[in-house]
Amino acid sequence: MPVIVNSQLQLGKTTEYRLSIQADLNGFSFSIVDDKQHKPLYVYASDFSMDRDDMALFSKRCSEVLKNTPVLRGNFRKVEIIYGTEKYSLIPASLHECGNELKELSALHKLDDLDEINVAEVKREGMKILFAVNSTFLNIIKEYQPQFDIFPSVYPFIKFLPYFSEHNKILFHYIKGAVNIVAAEGNRVIFCNTFPVIHFNSALYFLLLALKETQFNSELTTVYVGGNIKDLEIFDISKYFSSVKYFRNPSTPLPDQFSEMKYKGRQIVPPRNFAARPTTDFAKEGLFNTLVNSYDFEEISVLDLFSGTGGISLEFSSRGCPAITAVEMNIAHANFIKNTAASLKISGLHVVRHNVFDFLNLCSAKYDIVFADPPYDLDNLKSIPDKILSSSVLKEEGLLIFEHPAAHNFTKHPNFLKEKKYGNVHFSFFEMHKSQ
Repeated sequence: MPVIVNSQLQLGKTTEYRLSIQADLNGFSFSIVDDKQHKPLYVYASDFSMDRDDMALFSKRCSEVLKNTPVLRGNFRKVEIIYGTEKYSLIPASLHECGNELKELSALHKLDDLDEINVAEVKREGMKILFAVNSTFLNIIKEYQPQFDIFPSVYPFIKFLPYFSEHNKILFHYIKGAVNIVAAEGNRVIFCNTFPVIHFNSALYFLLLALKETQFNSELTTVYVGGNIKDLEIFDISKYFSSVKYFRNPSTPLPDQFSEMKYKGRQIVPPRNFAARPTTDFAKEGLFNTLVNSYDFEEISVLDLFSGTGGISLEFSSRGCPAITAVEMNIAHANFIKNTAASLKISGLHVVRHNVFDFLNLCSAKYDIVFADPPYDLDNLKSIPDKILSSSVLKEEGLLIFEHPAAHNFTKHPNFLKEKKYGNVHFSFFEMHKSQ
């Protein structure tokens, strides 16, 4: 939908302004900007997204927007297009041979018949970016704006590097479907790539891969984030990096709960007198690396039993889980979870202060995943999986994850799926059968 900053914008005055068009997985958007006053006059964002497997439909929808928006037929001082594509290559300008672009780019990417090769130059870096653009989309733009400059979506990250003062920096731009990662040492780019991703956790994996490839020290590296990224996803990044800021404004740091967050969650520390035994960060990371291959966290509901400090609930929430119930009997622990969720502005985490076994008898809701981490010295600990499975809290084919010490073995249980071990932490997985 358009956001009209200046309702009196007239076609005759557009020659004073710059038209900026963006087409990527988010969809089609444009802005009309008065560069003299550094002021946007008209901003539009489509309600449709780009499907790279159906660019004909995307181009048709863009054509309808162009046709039905009279201001786009004006003559502008400058027209720029930022195009989202993973088909690009950075090469030193000295090695670029004009007319050889197709050969160079097709050596790295599978090009389609409708791909048109373009070249963008980054003079300060002494490099050129070869990139592919769908020709149907380009021809539609040319009908309304014959003259324009076009750049790949990675271009702004490289162009604006001098504005970021830190020596080691990683620019991380995530849109569901793709992540752009550019790492620089000073003003020198040493890593640049785009990865297709479905889940944020996969994007985070590639961020950590870039950290490994560059051999940066996470404590001395600043990550600039942008795109469709949620606060809790930024919070997740902050577990690994001591400094995280918004890409759109390098001088504006994140709120304290993000910018001060350190590896292993040291920012969220329960009071020393808490009796809870939180799941270790090593085990937690291993567990969620297993789950991400099987679940779209944004589509599931979770029940966290014996929630303790709420670490597991917060991990699910940080990955986009919209509905989490945390059950904890201890009033201090329950209040700690509530206060932490409130400080992080988490709306989908519901805390229930109740005895777990009574809750199982009363609960009528059903969940995709139930996680249970009872005290290791609890009487009849081995019977707890049966009590959960015999209640009504799990959906058909729902998953129960039970954390327990090495002394217990559930491999012969009829609902047992597998066991994962992370140091002294053991997770046994059980499935709710359809017939149960």
